Amino acid sequence: MVEQAGTKWQYYSDETFGEKPQVKEEIDEAVWNAIRSYVKTLASRGWFALDYPEHCIDGPMEVDTDWDAMQKDMVGEIPGASFDGDAPDTITILDMLTFCFEHVARATKGWYHDYGRHHHLDFDVVEGRDEFRDKINRIFRRNGLAFLLSETGSVHHLTVADLRQDLALVYFETGDQRLNELLEKARTKFLDSRPEVRLEALEAVWDAWERLKTLGDGTDK
Repeated sequence: MVEQAGTKWQYYSDETFGEKPQVKEEIDEAVWNAIRSYVKTLASRGWFALDYPEHCIDGPMEVDTDWDAMQKDMVGEIPGASFDGDAPDTITILDMLTFCFEHVARATKGWYHDYGRHHHLDFDVVEGRDEFRDKINRIFRRNGLAFLLSETGSVHHLTVADLRQDLALVYFETGDQRLNELLEKARTKFLDSRPEVRLEALEAVWDAWERLKTLGDGTDK
C-alpha cells in the first residue's frame, strides 16, 4: 500500500464515515479552483521566488515571485498550461502540479529593507515541497481523486502505485499462449498513466475470460 503523507487531524466526516474512496479520474472545476487558489497564494507569499524571483532594487536579493516569468516557463514545458482562464484537462493539471513541486520552496521573511519597504526572503526547498505535497494530496483524498503526488514530484495513479510492484512480479503461464498474451495485454494497459488506455484493460480482461471459457473440458470455470 502506498504510504501517504498527511495531516494528523481529520475532518469530522472522515472520522464518522471514513474517507471517500479515491476512484475519480477527472479533476472537476471545484477542485481546479482549489488548486489554482492554493498555487496563487503560495506565489503571493514568495514560495516560487527562488527560481522565479523579483529582486530587490538594491541587488539580487529575492523579494517576491515573478508570476509572469513562472507562467511563461511553465507553458514552454507544458503546452496548454495556465493558472488563468478555464481549467485545463486533467493530465495537464497533473503536469502543472509536478512543475510547481519542482520550483516550490518555503519562503520566510528575512531582513527588512526600509527603503524598498519589503523583506528579503529565505528559502527551504524540502519544507516547501513537503507542505505542497501534503496540501495537494489532501485535496485529492477529500475529493476522492485517484492520484498521489509522490516525494519525487511525479503524480501516480493510486491503483497503479499500489499494485505496480506486485504486478511487475507476475508471470502469466497458463499453458495457453493466447491467454497469456491477453492477460499480459491487460496488465500493460492497466499500468498505463492514461485513463483511456487503462479503460481498454477491461476489454483485454474480458477477452481473456472469453478465451478461458474455450479451454478445458467445457465445464464452468
